[in-house]
Amino acid sequence: MYRILIICMILISSTLLAKEYYDGCVHYAKYTPHKKKAIDKVKKAKADLDHLAVAIEAYRLNNGFYPKEKDGLIVLLNDKLIKSKKSLYDPWGRLYIYKSVGGDFKIMTLGADGKVGGVGENKDLSY
Repeated sequence: MYRILIICMILISSTLLAKEYYDGCVHYAKYTPHKKKAIDKVKKAKADLDHLAVAIEAYRLNNGFYPKEKDGLIVLLNDKLIKSKKSLYDPWGRLYIYKSVGGDFKIMTLGADGKVGGVGENKDLSY
């Protein structure tokens, strides 16, 4: 008697788990492509910021100072520290923002929405 009851409980719980798994897969399939693209763009922006920071440091080593803010990141292209003009644009098609403050620098992007602040893919990223 107990064996039959246990077998019935196992069958019922495995059916419920299979349904939850299926529902989760459907949910994942419906919403993941956009989220994955957004996450990929954020990852690319972070990698770009790191790459640009290395190029700016190389510029400083070559010239004794960081690029002037008015000259912007284009000097990295002129000095052949980056390969293409595409490197100056974030994954959303806007130029990275470069600020030179005293003896330091800041590079940033305003995220997918192009506005200050935000969360997720709209979050501002900086180095």
